[in-house]
Parts: sequence; structure tokens; C-alpha cells
Amino acid sequence: MKALVIALVCILTHQTYAQSNSTPIKKANVILLNTSLPDEELYKKVGAYLLSAGYSLDRSDATLRSITTAKRKCPGANCQYVIYASTNEGKIRLSGGFIVPGIDSDLWPIENRGQKTSPFMVSFNALNKVALDLQSDTSGQLHYAVQ
Repeated sequence: MKALVIALVCILTHQTYAQSNSTPIKKANVILLNTSLPDEELYKKVGAYLLSAGYSLDRSDATLRSITTAKRKCPGANCQYVIYASTNEGKIRLSGGFIVPGIDSDLWPIENRGQKTSPFMVSFNALNKVALDLQSDTSGQLHYAVQ
């Protein structure tokens, strides 16, 4: 019986941690935007927004409805970041990675953690700004998740 209770507590704790939230949660590495718009329209809106916001697109696949930006300098920190965006079933999924030039050779996943000026937090804030702007443009509902 004790083992069953422990197992249930572990499962419920994991499910609660994995659930999405409408406000940024610690270590969130994915931002989802639920809308009622068709995927094709969302894909075009995301691409148009990124270009109008000064992002360069590294890759764009209309069939998979996915976009990867070119590296962009982090505002106020010594790092560069990329954004991965995709649309599916009326949802926009945003995530990304960052690199500290001269120190890192691989991208670190963007996460909501660290101090205010850390590459993690600065890149997350940049990703979150994209999400908030797209939310205004699509009348969607934001969810933050750890995946």
C-alpha cells in the first residue's frame, strides 16, 4: 500500500510539472499559442511577423510549417539566439537555442531560468516577446511548458 501511495504521488507530481501554464513557469522551454486560425494562415503570420521584427530566416518549410531564424544578438547580453517556430492544429509552438560566442560550440536550449542578465533569461525574454506579439496578432491563448 505504501508503495502505491508513493507511486501515485510521483506520477501526480510529474504530471503537474509537465502541464502548461498561462504565465511563464521556471525552466519553461516551450511557448504554445492556441488559436482558432488555420495552420497555413498561422505559418504565414509567424513568418511575416519575424521578418517585420527584423529577424532573418535561416530555414522555412511550408510543407512542415516550420521556421528557424538565423542567429540574432541577444539584447543586453553576450549571446546569440535562434527561434524555432512551427504551426500545427491551430497552435504555434515556439522554442529556441542560444550560444555564447567564443565559449560555446553548441546551442543551449532557451529556458526561463537564471539571473536577469544571464543568456538563459535574456534569450527567454526575447522569445517571450515574440510570443506576446503573436498573441496580439492572432488573439490566441499563451501556455508555457517544460518539454
